[in-house]
Amino acid sequence: MICAIISYGDEVQAKYRNEAEEPLRIMKRKVFELVQALYTQGYDSFYTNCEYGIPLWAAEAVALLKQFNPIELHIIMPFEEQAVHWSEDVRDRYFALHEKADSVELGCTWYREDCYSLAAQRMIEQCNAVVICGKEGCIPDIEESAKELGVNVMYCPIN
Repeated sequence: MICAIISYGDEVQAKYRNEAEEPLRIMKRKVFELVQALYTQGYDSFYTNCEYGIPLWAAEAVALLKQFNPIELHIIMPFEEQAVHWSEDVRDRYFALHEKADSVELGCTWYREDCYSLAAQRMIEQCNAVVICGKEGCIPDIEESAKELGVNVMYCPIN
């Protein structure tokens, strides 16, 4: 089964940006537990946009599981220079995930207002389920689109 993991982005608005400290350390652990739980439920192919925060952490969790399990990671980049303004260490992690991914697809060549929505739509079209890391109704256009396509929508409040 195929699953996309999408975040509303609240985690990157957190006051603390150090992933080793709370609350990000706890959120990151919950994302790893989420991916493991989905894998045990039969999801063996994952889509993410690899945006900093939950999508990046989910991709890292999948890459870790990939070392010992038959699992796939697919990245749909919203736009080409997505990580250009990130810190060097996070950017290195981002590109390392691209090397480990089974596929990397580019949504838009340059940033556009709708590039994240377009990437999310592309992920939804490939999946049986979408996990939205946030409360129901936090990303109404994505939720509606998934439901129209008959894709199961699950909610996982990480923060």
